[in-house]
Amino acid sequence: MPCRSILLTSGATVAIGSRTDMSIDLTEDMKAALSRSHGFLSGEGFVLMSEAAYRRMMGVESPEEYADSLAAVREGLADVEAGRTMSAGRFLKEFDAKHGL
Repeated sequence: MPCRSILLTSGATVAIGSRTDMSIDLTEDMKAALSRSHGFLSGEGFVLMSEAAYRRMMGVESPEEYADSLAAVREGLADVEAGRTMSAGRFLKEFDAKHGL
């Protein structure tokens, strides 16, 4: 299935699906429009946001939050590599039991 979403940030990173190996330079008009719109623009079939707006949306606005988030991702990847995983079904069953759901 073709990817239909593209994320552009002022850091000139383009993320298409899981790819982040393409980059662009934003025009001065794009930068000005982002500034006027508090870092977020959307139109028919596109979203353009500043890195600051993207980080706010993802809950990692401060450098500390960002570092904590990266550390958590690295910890999760290490768990996967070490085989510390379980099926989604087992997780949901244990989660429901633990929380009385």
